[in-house]
Amino acid sequence: MILGTKVCLSGSLNSPTGKCSHGGINDTSSQIPAQGGINKERFNPQYSPHYKLHAKAAEYAVKATENFISNNETGLVSVIPYKVFQKIFALFHKEQFSKSSLTFCIDTTGSMKDEINAVISKSIDIVSSSQGSANEPTDYVLTTFNDPANVTHYVTTDGYLMITRLRQLGAYGGGDCPEYAMSGLSAAVNYSLPGSTIYFFSDADAKDANLGPTVINKANEKKIKIEFLLTGSCRRRRRRTGKY
Repeated sequence: MILGTKVCLSGSLNSPTGKCSHGGINDTSSQIPAQGGINKERFNPQYSPHYKLHAKAAEYAVKATENFISNNETGLVSVIPYKVFQKIFALFHKEQFSKSSLTFCIDTTGSMKDEINAVISKSIDIVSSSQGSANEPTDYVLTTFNDPANVTHYVTTDGYLMITRLRQLGAYGGGDCPEYAMSGLSAAVNYSLPGSTIYFFSDADAKDANLGPTVINKANEKKIKIEFLLTGSCRRRRRRTGKY
């Protein structure tokens, strides 16, 4: 598909309708000079008086198409989600789309106040790098855990909405260590599609470590990969803060 711009006038001064004015011998405007159009159908000057411009016209059409689709500021790819773009133009068969989730499991207890902004920034970077790529996930999943046992989840197919949700996170509550890490991770596994990747952020041990084997087995069954990007322990927190 090539998108181009074609400017032309009506066939003749006496005829309000008709084909574009090209000046060829079969043109309705053969009695008047051609204006504003290029007949690109033939290389015979009798039919296509602008035949020498055919290659240039095709070149401009290709450039116009590239600009319309991929311009960094105004192109379709920059103004609509890449996955929507793919579907509109049927660039890939349905089975070629990623069928996995991009998932974040984040500790939002008060002890995370020194790390939460970095966690949010890192998570947003991960989402942003997935957008507009062939590996863009089917959906985005966010689970958070706090103390007392309070696990939340959020699922969306729109990366921009996930970024908005991530920016709303804060660190609050809690008062002891460890935290309900395995409950949060269990929710992340449950809401993620098979073959997904979960990014886990916490600075504490798991208060519900007994759930660990069950969670890991479920993750293995679903072929889910877990990336531990921020880990910590209650012992280290005592040394760092003098609390707990």
